Amino acid sequence: MYFDEAVNKAKELGAIDTDGYYGCQCMDLYNWFVNNVYGIKDVGADCARNIIYNNNVKKNFKIVKNYGTYIPPKGAIAVWQGWQYGHVGIVLKASLMTFTCLEQNWNGHQYVEEITHNYWNGGPLYFLEPIDRSMIDYGFKVKVTCDALRYRSGPSTSYKINGVIRDKGIYTIVDVKNNWGKLKSGAGWICLDYTVRV
Repeated sequence: MYFDEAVNKAKELGAIDTDGYYGCQCMDLYNWFVNNVYGIKDVGADCARNIIYNNNVKKNFKIVKNYGTYIPPKGAIAVWQGWQYGHVGIVLKASLMTFTCLEQNWNGHQYVEEITHNYWNGGPLYFLEPIDRSMIDYGFKVKVTCDALRYRSGPSTSYKINGVIRDKGIYTIVDVKNNWGKLKSGAGWICLDYTVRV
């Protein structure tokens, strides 16, 4: 599963409980995400604050302790070591002053949500960057299988038709909503029922 698809799927699920203990915790979302997007297993810990000590994490991620000019990349894992159990989230975007994560169980909210944070609360704060960036698949390629495939301004037939693909070519998809894929070019959305993944 590629990154944006996993973000959308997690939001669609609304809450993720991978182990059946204590409801939908931040660790559940983290484990689900790392397994499905990065393809890495056994990256857990007894609590979020201890993730950075996991040997499989050390082997597959560059561990960066937050510092003044650091900006984590999309796809990094934020690990807070403050509080009793710490916290963990998936970085969606960041700037020098704030970063936004996909997470659950922030302030007891046991559902998936996007939250924007500053860099100085809940510390110490670490970021895990995948050593192999190819493990984060931000898109995938499809080949058109029909003679004429309309691309639209949004992900359904109720959106305006922007144009037609007639070349049975290969295209990169960067986002998925139901059975619709967003073209990397920005031209619009195509119905993936008329494509095959390559």
